Amino acid sequence: MPVQTKSIKRAVGKLVNSVENYGANVGYCSSRASGKWMGVARENPVDGEFDYFNPDLEDWNTDGGVPNSGAEFAKEWAMLWDGCKDQNLDRMLEAIAKMRPAGAVKADMDEAWEVFASVQCK
Repeated sequence: MPVQTKSIKRAVGKLVNSVENYGANVGYCSSRASGKWMGVARENPVDGEFDYFNPDLEDWNTDGGVPNSGAEFAKEWAMLWDGCKDQNLDRMLEAIAKMRPAGAVKADMDEAWEVFASVQCK
């Protein structure tokens, strides 16, 4: 097994920090998307199913006569936050892919994969 020099450790450390930062972004984007989806989908207390038309909103496009604040607006924002989450997951994978050529050892790779696994299902 090759010895890690200071420069290799520094390069791998930066990549591990990138993975952790992208993981934090995944959590943030996921919580924002969940909050936006809650404005669109309400859980039916009787059967536990989600109703995708919010009964509180009379019109799908407006909320109380104010344009761009209804369920359609919330749905578009939720989809944007979901896309943000997916982009950060892709960036995590790209950073992990760069780690082995940069000289990462098994412990570094295990740490990065652990972070990825912890945020993948959020």
